Amino acid sequence: MILFDSGASHSFISYACAAVLGVPVCDLGLRLLVSTRASASVIASELCVGCPVVVNEKKYKVNLICLPLVDIDIILGMDWFSANHILIDCANRRLIFSQEEDELLISAGQAESLLRDGAECCLLLAAMSVETERVLADIDVVREYAEVFPDEVPGLPPVREMEFSIDLVPGAGPVSVAPYRMAPAELVELKGQLEDLLEKQLVQPSVSRWGAPVLLVKKKDGGSRMCVDYRQLNKLTIKNKYPLPRIDDLMDQLRGASVFSKINLRSGYHQIRVKEGDIPKTAFRTSFVGLAGYYRRFIEGFSKIVAPLTQLTRKEQPFIWTDACE
Repeated sequence: MILFDSGASHSFISYACAAVLGVPVCDLGLRLLVSTRASASVIASELCVGCPVVVNEKKYKVNLICLPLVDIDIILGMDWFSANHILIDCANRRLIFSQEEDELLISAGQAESLLRDGAECCLLLAAMSVETERVLADIDVVREYAEVFPDEVPGLPPVREMEFSIDLVPGAGPVSVAPYRMAPAELVELKGQLEDLLEKQLVQPSVSRWGAPVLLVKKKDGGSRMCVDYRQLNKLTIKNKYPLPRIDDLMDQLRGASVFSKINLRSGYHQIRVKEGDIPKTAFRTSFVGLAGYYRRFIEGFSKIVAPLTQLTRKEQPFIWTDACE
C-alpha cells in the first residue's frame, strides 16, 4: 500500500517492504528524528536509494527512508511531489501529473548511463526545409497572361481616366535646386539609368524652370536606385489628406469572404501618367557636361538644339558655326 502524504517532508518505506522488494539498504549518514502519526518519534538511519516505484503507469526512482511502518508499505511525501511537479486536487480527491512535453537536455555521459540501464534511444535529425524558389515563367497563369507580367516596364503607361496631378499652394513659384555632387562612379551609374529611362520614354529632356536634384540610393541587392529629391516641391504642394479607414469597418466589409487577392505593381511609380500641365514641375537636374542637364517626366527638336552644345565639349575637334547652330 502506498500513501500519498502532503504532510510528510520526506518519503519512507517499511523494512518489510524493502525486504520483499529486495532493494539494497544503505546508511543514511545521519540520525533523523521522525514524528509519526501516533505522535511518537522514531530514529531513522537507513535509506533505500533509487527505489523503483510505479505510479500512474510511470516509473519513478525515489530515495526512501526506512521506518518500522505498520499497514503501509510506502509513504510518498513532499520531496516526491515537488521533484516531479505533481499537484493535489483536493476537490476531486485526485493527483494531477504534469505532462512532460518539453525536451530534457542531458549530457553524453548521462545518455550512456541510461542506455546501459535499458532506456530506449531514438535519433532525430533536424534540418531546415529549403523550398525551391518558384520560377515565374513556370506558373500557368503567368504563361497565359505573359503580357501582364513583363520583366521590365516597357514604356509609358496608356492614357487612363486617372492622372497624377500636382496642385500648388497659392502664390507658389518655380523652384530650382542645384545638382548634388557625385563621384565619377556614381555619374557612370546615373548616366546608364538615365539612358534607360530615355529609351523607354519615361523621361524627356526639358527646359523647365523647375528643377530637383538627383541622388543614388543603395538597394538591398547592392545596386543603386536613382531618386529625385522633390522635398522643395513637396513644400509647395497641397497635401492630399484623407482619414485612414477604420479597422472594424473593414472587418465588417470582409465578413464571409474566403478568397482574397493581392496586387504588386512592378515599378509602380511608372504606372500612372503625370497630368500634362504638371509635367514641368517634375523636372530634375543632373551635372553632366555634354548631356542635357534637365529632364522632365513624360521638346520636340530638342536634340537639334543641344547638338551644337555637345560639339563644344569634344576634344581636338574645331567648332564651326553652321546654319544648324542658328
